[in-house]
Amino acid sequence: ALYNESDITDLMERAEKAVPTREEIVNVYNALSNYLQVAYHSGMGESFAFDISAFAINYKMQPIHALSCLKILELENYISLTENFFLPSRLHFEVQNVDLYKFQVEHFRFDHLIKTILRSCEGVFDRFVDIYEPDIARKANIPPEEAINQLKQLHQLKVINYIPKTDQPQVIYTQPRVNGNDIILRKELIADRQERIKLNAEKLKRYIIDKNHCRSLMLLEYFNERGEQRCGTCDYCRLRNKLELSDYEFNTIQNRIKLLLQGQTLSPETICSQTDNLHRHKVTKVIQWMLDNNIVQSNNIGHLSMVE
Repeated sequence: ALYNESDITDLMERAEKAVPTREEIVNVYNALSNYLQVAYHSGMGESFAFDISAFAINYKMQPIHALSCLKILELENYISLTENFFLPSRLHFEVQNVDLYKFQVEHFRFDHLIKTILRSCEGVFDRFVDIYEPDIARKANIPPEEAINQLKQLHQLKVINYIPKTDQPQVIYTQPRVNGNDIILRKELIADRQERIKLNAEKLKRYIIDKNHCRSLMLLEYFNERGEQRCGTCDYCRLRNKLELSDYEFNTIQNRIKLLLQGQTLSPETICSQTDNLHRHKVTKVIQWMLDNNIVQSNNIGHLSMVE
């Protein structure tokens, strides 16, 4: 398996902590105002260039956590964030591991930055990932200007596809700076965000551990969309395809077996005899699939029951 129970526990714990507390939100508001040098009772309508990575490093915060606090402050109309605030720089490796290694050997001056990126960013060979240049520079122990310069050169050499931020994000104060203790936060807004984050975490948990549904359909569900047909290529679908049963046949037989096993234990022979007008070999295939996927279990005499 690509995960263990501690990974799932960690996922759910992080979901619990994902919505910041009032104290954390107030701390970010005060830190932001001090960082931008906005005095009390001033700043309304003013726009400030803002680098969330530099801000987070300065106040020893996680950028994602700081952003979560800022987003809540925006929803409560204390500040406004420009659209590009949510579009950080991105990069993706254009070459694969073997070619990248050859490049590092031949262009040693890029080696340290490349290694820093690989240690800091997961999935850079598969997709674009968000990066914060000052954070990469800090980890590589080089000036931010040098990190950006090397990223641009790697882009020109077609080693990476690097998309920098087009404009620096802006923070706009939509009302004068207030004392942090006077900030009003709606309890229902916080509760709603907590509920949505927990719901998404539950969906992600299901995607990770569920072996009984198409991955593509589960992804659509995660984004609150609905699909009708299996993808046919994920791990679940490949196993289903081996049964050589249509979705209709499979679902009809599985639902019938689940109904028969409600609150009782039956032998496979009895189940086959009670699945009206369904071919025995097809029923047997579905029973075996349900055993393999821990949906039903067999006792010491071979009788079946539903897994609790």
